[in-house]
Amino acid sequence: MLHREAFAILALAACAAAPALGQDDAIEEGERLYQRLCATCHSLEEGRNLVGPSLHDVVGREAGIVEGFRYSSAMQEADITWVPEEIKAFIEAPREYLPGTRMAFTGVRDEEDRDAIVAYLDSETEGWDGGEDGATDGEDADGETDGTEESGGTDAEHGTPEDTDDG
Repeated sequence: MLHREAFAILALAACAAAPALGQDDAIEEGERLYQRLCATCHSLEEGRNLVGPSLHDVVGREAGIVEGFRYSSAMQEADITWVPEEIKAFIEAPREYLPGTRMAFTGVRDEEDRDAIVAYLDSETEGWDGGEDGATDGEDADGETDGTEESGGTDAEHGTPEDTDDG
């Protein structure tokens, strides 16, 4: 009987540890997906806008506020804080989520891929506490940057010309 109880305790402990390992795997997969799907248009470097705005500290930031980036009026007027669920909904189908966005990317249809990308972005965001309101642990949630670089170009994934990429 004692062996069963010990086995049950060990099994519960293993299950409790599994999400942490799964989270690391999700972050690693998210980085791979980010590099493949996002990095052509978005930088994680503060103030470095490409075709799309910098995604430096994006989790918890209000939409449409990166300095030096020219957003569509739809994105400027959107009342969105980029919490994980909002990011996931947006990257699933950007033009359906926010009609009028200039982001030409068609979206990430696979839910696990969206989760992984957001896990990676979250791991790269400083000061985000996971609150529903986008608050941070004493750091700026607005993601202000000096954003001096603005770029037009081509949506590399789809080959369509775009002035900007609102993502």
